[in-house]
Amino acid sequence: MDFSAVLASQTKQGLGNPLSLRTTSQKHISTNTSTSESYGDDLLYSTPTQPSLDQNTVDQQIEIAKYTENQIHFDAAFTRLNGAFKGLLKVLRGD
Repeated sequence: MDFSAVLASQTKQGLGNPLSLRTTSQKHISTNTSTSESYGDDLLYSTPTQPSLDQNTVDQQIEIAKYTENQIHFDAAFTRLNGAFKGLLKVLRGD
């Protein structure tokens, strides 16, 4: 399912841009670029590792492995950051 295509078909195009963003500074990110210009033409589906009867391209084992990998990276970064803050607190307290 192409989210951009569904969103475009569900919004009313005759009323201008209903999703326009208000910018208060020239340094804000421009909203005039389309998604394909901003992010490139990304793959809209997962490449299946094996055929599926229901044409579902999501492999639960791969998704769980990706989630686990992300959780390990997050835990490691959080532990390191927590240690840095504890060190700063010790310095501030004079311990």
